[in-house]
Amino acid sequence: MNSSQHNFTPLPDAFSRRIREQFPDSHPDFIAALDRPPLTSIRLNPHKWSRIQGSQDLPGDPVPWSINGRFLQERPSFTLDPLFHAGSYYVQEASSMFLEYVLSRLANPKQAESPAPAESPPGIILDACAAPGGKSTLLAAFFPESLVVANEVIRSRVSPLMENSIKWGTGNLVVTQNDPSHFSALPGFFDLILTDAPCSGEGLFRKDPSARLEWSADNATHCSLRQRSILTGLWPALKPGGYLIYTTCTFNPEENERNVAWLLGETGGECVRIDMPDDSSYHQNSIHEVADGSVTGYGFYPHRTPGEGFFLSVIRKNTNDHVPGGKTARSHSRRAAGRASHIQSPDPAAASNAGKWFNGSGFNWYQIRERLFRIKSSHLHTLEHLSGVLTIRYAGTEVGRVIRDEVLPAPAAALDIHLDSAVFPMIDCSLEDALGYLRRENLAVPPDAKQGWHLVRYQGLALGWTKNIGKRMNNYYPSGWRIRKAPQ
Repeated sequence: MNSSQHNFTPLPDAFSRRIREQFPDSHPDFIAALDRPPLTSIRLNPHKWSRIQGSQDLPGDPVPWSINGRFLQERPSFTLDPLFHAGSYYVQEASSMFLEYVLSRLANPKQAESPAPAESPPGIILDACAAPGGKSTLLAAFFPESLVVANEVIRSRVSPLMENSIKWGTGNLVVTQNDPSHFSALPGFFDLILTDAPCSGEGLFRKDPSARLEWSADNATHCSLRQRSILTGLWPALKPGGYLIYTTCTFNPEENERNVAWLLGETGGECVRIDMPDDSSYHQNSIHEVADGSVTGYGFYPHRTPGEGFFLSVIRKNTNDHVPGGKTARSHSRRAAGRASHIQSPDPAAASNAGKWFNGSGFNWYQIRERLFRIKSSHLHTLEHLSGVLTIRYAGTEVGRVIRDEVLPAPAAALDIHLDSAVFPMIDCSLEDALGYLRRENLAVPPDAKQGWHLVRYQGLALGWTKNIGKRMNNYYPSGWRIRKAPQ
């Protein structure tokens, strides 16, 4: 595994005292583990990794609970890897990839082997606290037929969430910017809700020294109360019989099992136990099952499990739970009706021309002013409904801008997994040229290159667009995405 200098930032005294009480038999090992070097892990994009030209060897070592997760031997410069910018993998903490195994067990409860896609996937999923997008892209890849709403309330965190969603390329993500309380206006709407709640961040103490400096007992208490507020706003939006998955990156019982116990008491929901396979590679003796009365959860602790601190619990809503109605529902409906949808019907000629760029059927088109989008036909009505309630920042795949009778391709079109790359002339770059392109440098005009749009690729994966205007290839990589790091 990768190594780095030890973390010499001291642990907060109040935290250390609580850990000694919380883990009376193992607290020396627990605290010592927090000063070991962190591990680096990535999650492969199953829709892109197999398309990489050249070696198909998987990097590093497998993450036991994630079919697409890999531990790396050392931490590379992801910024200087074009395959990272192409969306072929996501840099994600290994413990949080346990979500993938949990989803598999919920979708296929009789299956006891490795994670696999659902036989009957949920239709509409909400990732309520989504930025920067690790769990949203996991959901989108695991349930490719579902619509995943990735929400982030903090404005500065929405842009990276959008960028990561676009580069992932599955086209089934909707990015919204709303307070969690706003989702109560969608009673019984979501089949599955993921709440990766903002927390005190104790699970990051090994990985991020600043997390130690920012921690305080008062802040942990504040986080616990904020988490309850978030759960209160989200619970009405879960359909009866649906699942709410609650996660944090902290070890604090007040933010974990006690908040779950509070939610069960307030709502009548019940925890779902996740069966682990009889396979030692899953570290079933290391993933700690938290059992406290009616609460069941799963804790990842630094002295027992590879990866950082993590907690997860699954709560199922009673099938007889009443969906809000009456005055509350009417007020929600008035709010939705008073908010005009900005989604427009597409220009027929533009949609017809751009439709030739993609493989697959069962997609519809919509426009926002001159911007043309593509989305699964089964998701369009849902999107129209959501647009009357939520602040939508991005949805589906932006294909391009409609200028008179021409569609100027958008960056997202190049990164969509359904793009038929054979439609466009291609420029296959070396590593040096690919990094230059990602810095928004113009590529050299290839001999005999046609004028017009070209698809820029690296090892078979698209990075974006360039346009041959005769003597120059104009670079259309988004300025906000360009890399600024110098070559090593």
